[in-house]
Amino acid sequence: MENVQVYPFKERVELNDAMTKALFFTGIEYFKKMLMQGSKRHVIEKNKTKKKNKVTSSFSIANKNGYSNFAPLDEFARDVLNVCVSYWKAGVYNITLAMLLRGLTGNTSDTCNRICDNQRTALLQALDKLMFTSFDPDILEAFKELKIDGDVQIKKSAILPCYRIEKTVNGKRADVIVFDRESPLLTIAELKGHIIRYPVELLDVPNQN
Repeated sequence: MENVQVYPFKERVELNDAMTKALFFTGIEYFKKMLMQGSKRHVIEKNKTKKKNKVTSSFSIANKNGYSNFAPLDEFARDVLNVCVSYWKAGVYNITLAMLLRGLTGNTSDTCNRICDNQRTALLQALDKLMFTSFDPDILEAFKELKIDGDVQIKKSAILPCYRIEKTVNGKRADVIVFDRESPLLTIAELKGHIIRYPVELLDVPNQN
C-alpha cells in the first residue's frame, strides 16, 4: 500500500455563506421532508431593498446508496466539513481520524493521536452523513443577479466527496479518509467570497472534549 506523508494545516477555513448556513441549520421535520419528498430549501442570498427584489437560491438533498439516517446536519458536522475543507485547501488529501480531531481542537501536535470511543463514533457518524448526503444546488440565476463571476455547473455531488481506505500514513497503518474532489459548498462559498480564515491554534483550549 502507498505510504503517505502528511502535515497539519495551520489555517482554519470556515464556509460562511448563506447556503452553507441553511444546510446545517435545517430543522428535523423539514430535513426529513427534503429527503423523503425531494422538497427544496430556499435561501435568501440578498435581502430586498427599495430598488431591488430579494435574491434567492435553492438546493435539494438526497441520501446516497441506501443511507437512511434522517437526522439533520448539525453544527458538529459543519465543523467536521470545515476541517476537511481546511486540509483540502492546504493540499492535504489523505487524513486520519486523529488528524481530523486535531483539526477540530486546534491541537496540531503529531503526538496528539489518542481518540476516545465516543469521539471516534461522533467523527464517523458525521463523516458518513457528509459522505452519503448528496447536494444539488440551484445557484446560477442568483449569481447572475449578484453579478458574481464563475461558471457553477454543479448538478449533484456528495457534500464531502471522499472515501475511506486503509493506508500507511507517516509510517503507521491507519484508516484514512481520502478526498477525491472539492466540496461543492467550498466551490460556492469561494465564488461568493464568503470564507473566514484564522490560525487553527485559536481553537486549542485545554481540557475540552
